Amino acid sequence: MESAGSRLKKIRMEKGLTLEEVQKRTKLHMNILQAIEGDSLTGINPVYLKGFVKIYCKVLGVDEKDYLAGYKEPQPQFKSANAQPVFRQEKPKETVPAGTPFLRDAPLKVGSIASKKVFNPIFIIVIAIVAVAGLFFLGRFIFARKQSAGAKKPSAILKMKEPRSVKTQAKSKPAAVPAFKPAQPKVKTASKKPTVTLPNTASGSVGQSIPLDKKESVSGINLGILAKDKCWVSLKADGRLVFQRMLEKGRYESWNAKERIELSLGDAGAVELQVNDQIFSYLGRKGQPLKNVTITKDGLNIGR
Repeated sequence: MESAGSRLKKIRMEKGLTLEEVQKRTKLHMNILQAIEGDSLTGINPVYLKGFVKIYCKVLGVDEKDYLAGYKEPQPQFKSANAQPVFRQEKPKETVPAGTPFLRDAPLKVGSIASKKVFNPIFIIVIAIVAVAGLFFLGRFIFARKQSAGAKKPSAILKMKEPRSVKTQAKSKPAAVPAFKPAQPKVKTASKKPTVTLPNTASGSVGQSIPLDKKESVSGINLGILAKDKCWVSLKADGRLVFQRMLEKGRYESWNAKERIELSLGDAGAVELQVNDQIFSYLGRKGQPLKNVTITKDGLNIGR
């Protein structure tokens, strides 16, 4: 007749369970499981013996009453005070040294549980540090985005380059925006200079030749351009290209030449010219391109 331990072992193997799997489910020490299957569970309290067998049978799904009778309760033995419970060896590889209790590794488990309890606060602290760092970098990213968005907004201040020896009429601007106000010449009734305006027709600005005021002429040619709106400007002074790019709204630029200035404009209605203190407020209609605008000491000519 098979022993209770052999029957339990046979049932375990039929269910395809290993001792390691049973140990994980029952939380019993491996030595105890081996002792139950080897019928060598001796030298322990009867209450513990019944409890171990009951737990093992519950995992296998059998009634523990059919197997408890196979384990004899140990009889009290009067031996030396230092006697320790001993398990019979079943397999050479799974032997238990003599004099070693079956719960010899229990303190290690208690220590491992304590270490896990200590680990939890450390883990929480690490998570808190990572969260704070994440919020910090997120704040910096949002702040940088706001700064870059603010930098892309157009500035309300219009930059202006003042001519060295050119005087232009004052041009009013809204109070919120700095106005383009070059130094205005003193006006006398006898010597008041009229503002030159070309005819406001579709083609009236082409082929026009406007002489300059000889009394006010100076050595060489001084040209100033005020952009009432953004306009493409290409300018040659004495045959040398000195400016070719977009002139932004509100900007003022000036150039000097000895004999001749050649000018091309992308929008005739977007600029105002000043040649040697003489103002040309209208060169053409809005959006009309002008090419071959020639300025000499004799006057301003808009070629065809």
